[in-house]
Amino acid sequence: MLVDDAAEASVEAAVAVAGGPPAPAAPRTDVAALLAGLVTVTLWGSSFVAIRAADKAMSPGAIALGRLLVSSVVLGTVALARREPLPSRRDLARIGAYGILWLASISTPSI
Repeated sequence: MLVDDAAEASVEAAVAVAGGPPAPAAPRTDVAALLAGLVTVTLWGSSFVAIRAADKAMSPGAIALGRLLVSSVVLGTVALARREPLPSRRDLARIGAYGILWLASISTPSI
């Protein structure tokens, strides 16, 4: 107990010498994360409007293919700009297996 009292007294003395406890830091806003979130929400929300409009002119398969092509082009462009290396053959096999399992899991009716 005596050690705790001494430690507490030294902290109180340091605070008194420094002029009081330090002011809390103002919260910092991560502007890049905020912009990324706004862009994501805007694009995600507008996709429903685009799909509804395209539904009158295209089949569901054509819409799905269009979405796949657009996302492939966007992600491919980002990967090229960042100079991301291609996955190894072993990783490609795992990625393919996970994709097949995921597709099977959402395609099977729930029991």
